Amino acid sequence: MDISKNIEEAKEVAEECKVVADELSIQRARVSLRGNLSKAFFAGIGMIAIIVTYIPEASTSIGEGGVKYVSLLVAILLILSSVGGYFGKSDPPERYEDFAHYIRHHQTSIEITISDQRLDEELKHDTLLQQVTLAKKNLNDVRNKWQSLYQRALSKKNS
Repeated sequence: MDISKNIEEAKEVAEECKVVADELSIQRARVSLRGNLSKAFFAGIGMIAIIVTYIPEASTSIGEGGVKYVSLLVAILLILSSVGGYFGKSDPPERYEDFAHYIRHHQTSIEITISDQRLDEELKHDTLLQQVTLAKKNLNDVRNKWQSLYQRALSKKNS
C-alpha cells in the first residue's frame, strides 16, 4: 500500500492547522488587549468623575458645565459598557484560545503520526485518514465562524 499521497495531504492539512492556530492566537491577543484598553479607559473616566465630584477645586476649575459634561460622559460610558455585549459580536479571548489549542493539537497529532516509524502502512493510513478528517472539520468550523481570520491565515501560508 502506497500512502505517500495520504502523507502529502496530511502535511498540507497540518500546515494549514499551524497557520490557522497561529492566527487564532494573534486574534486572542488582540481581543484581550482591546478589552484591557477599554477597561483602562473606563477606569480613567471614572477617576475623573470621582476627582470632579470630591475635590472642590477640580469642580470649580472646570465649572458647572464641565461637571455636567463629565457626569453625562460617565453615564453614557456606563450604559455602553453594559449593553456592549448585546451589540458587539466579539467573542471572548478564551474562545480564540480554545480553538487555537484544538487546531494546534491536530497539527501535532498528524506530524507525530507521519514521523512514527513503528506504525505499519495500513495503520498509519487509517490513523492519518481519521486525523485529517477531524482536522478538516475543525478548520471548517473556524472558516464558518471567522471567515476573515481564516483568509488572513491562508494568505500567510501562501506567501
